[in-house]
Amino acid sequence: EINETRINNPLNRKQDTVRFDLTAFIVACFLGYTFGRLKFNLGPLGYVGFGSTGGVLLSSLILGHIGKIGILNFRMDNKILGVIREISLAFFLAIIGLRYC
Repeated sequence: EINETRINNPLNRKQDTVRFDLTAFIVACFLGYTFGRLKFNLGPLGYVGFGSTGGVLLSSLILGHIGKIGILNFRMDNKILGVIREISLAFFLAIIGLRYC
């Protein structure tokens, strides 16, 4: 009974995803990097910014929530995103390892 309710719930429908849209990925990274370079004035406290990592993270979250803008689909297959996540983690650990050798 509970499983039927979950399946029939319109909020649990599978989102429209694509395998991998390189253009959408590049747009999200570029917008995030650009947003991360902006500095916001906090008056006497100085300036604050998100940095490149924070900007890309924030733009990816926003664009993923929006889902689709024109022909760009920002919702991608979880399997492909898992591979990207693993590669990114490997690069991160390699850089940290090289930095502290």
